[in-house]
Amino acid sequence: MKQITLKEIFYYAFFGLLFMAKGIGLYDGQKLFKVILLCACFFWVGKMILTSYSIKEILAIGVLLILGAFSYYFSSDKAALIAVMTVVGMKDIPVKRLFKIGLIIWSIAFWGTITAALLGIKSSALFVHNKEGLGFVIRSSLGMTHPNVLHISYMVFAALCFLVYDFKGKTLLKAVGIFFAGSLFIFMYSLSYTGFLFFIAYLVLVVYLTQVRRRTKAENVILQCLMPMCAAFSILGPVLLRGKLFDLVNKAVNTRFELSRHYLTTLTPGLLGTQVNIGGGYTIDCSYVHCLYYYGIVLFLLFMLGLFFTISYLIHNGRNQELAMALGLVAAGFTEPFLFNFSFKNIILPIMGEMLFAYLAVPGKLSGFEKNIQICRKQLSYTWRGIPGLKKFTGKLESVMLSHKKALWAGIAAGILTGLIIGNQCVHIEPYVIVNKDTSDRVGKKGDYKIYQELPEEIKENSLKINVYDEDTKVFVLSGSITEFEEIRKKITICIYGGACGMAAAMAVLLWQQGRKKDNENFNAG
Repeated sequence: MKQITLKEIFYYAFFGLLFMAKGIGLYDGQKLFKVILLCACFFWVGKMILTSYSIKEILAIGVLLILGAFSYYFSSDKAALIAVMTVVGMKDIPVKRLFKIGLIIWSIAFWGTITAALLGIKSSALFVHNKEGLGFVIRSSLGMTHPNVLHISYMVFAALCFLVYDFKGKTLLKAVGIFFAGSLFIFMYSLSYTGFLFFIAYLVLVVYLTQVRRRTKAENVILQCLMPMCAAFSILGPVLLRGKLFDLVNKAVNTRFELSRHYLTTLTPGLLGTQVNIGGGYTIDCSYVHCLYYYGIVLFLLFMLGLFFTISYLIHNGRNQELAMALGLVAAGFTEPFLFNFSFKNIILPIMGEMLFAYLAVPGKLSGFEKNIQICRKQLSYTWRGIPGLKKFTGKLESVMLSHKKALWAGIAAGILTGLIIGNQCVHIEPYVIVNKDTSDRVGKKGDYKIYQELPEEIKENSLKINVYDEDTKVFVLSGSITEFEEIRKKITICIYGGACGMAAAMAVLLWQQGRKKDNENFNAG
């Protein structure tokens, strides 16, 4: 039994609602998301009222909230204010328990969204890009807002698993292998080279930081410098680099330097946030540049300091799994805006909040600022006894998995074989792909692209259409390797889900046999 205070429950509700909303692909502006955000803010206010704070904590919280509010006012973007709320709401909240709840929510939302997208229940963002080594391919977000978001979302899922289960030794290496295989599956759809490479870098960090027993001071200094280097290179690199070196780096990060340079050379960041006009083919795809403009220079500097001291805090406390997660996400933020936009995927922020209140709890010279103030003096709590029967059921599952490995592998093999048969019989891909000119990176003039209504009926009837809105849509018609890749991808997916279903079926049979055996033993004993 665990004692959980009401203020904890309120913060979990705040965090969980936003985490769930982003996990299922909702975004700011949708009515449902607005309702969820309003409910989340209600729980956050409740949590703050139920928590006692020292005067210096109140001053720190007040300053940060005011800066977040100004950022929202000047930029019209809620991300900074929500990030501040996430950090300042973390007093008296156990990070490990928060991550456990986050993992449950994210697993259901993330994999549920992917499954719904694969079954055609939820729509996906589709793009046709020319990927080196693959030619023209269809990139899919699998229910998320963008294919790049899909890979970052998987990285968050993997990081939460490593944080919650804290794998050790051989189990850690097996887990790394399983999550790498999962990343290959996600890459099949996202086709995000940067996302895939940064995920590999994260796995390398996990192995290095958890397997190396003692690091030197020099190694810790290098780890500490990773975030400042990412931030500095993100902002100074696009402006200072010139010629072939700029072209080389820009190509390596899929034109993100060019996008950042556009804003860094044409728009001056404000102290408290800036109104950024997105359009004309330009967007901000870097977390640090996004933070500089939308949060403003003041909050940008404070969050950079926050990240720096959070990493230092993790290094000095030997929290290596969390350190690997923080460094992995900090590096990935170099090419994706998720750290500081309103995607609510920056799971470093709760640790930053823990670190902030740990530092503020250190006694200072001005004793008057240590006095605690609490609006609600009565400590309300709830005794959590767990979900009835869950512990017993998970124990049975673990027992079955450990004692019947061959049967489970047989179930997986049977499922994959069944999936292969179904895939070969049922998967049929049209020979042509008709894609809206604006959602393809293919460059063409009038002689290259077509008007949809001018296409032959044979092509229209035997094609997969991507973002074709009306008869006047400008389109490209593609065939060959693009449809072959799509067919292979679907067949592999059916095999994977077949294997998962086969494993689930085998476990169900084994659990049923185990229960029946126990009933017979009890009957004979009686």
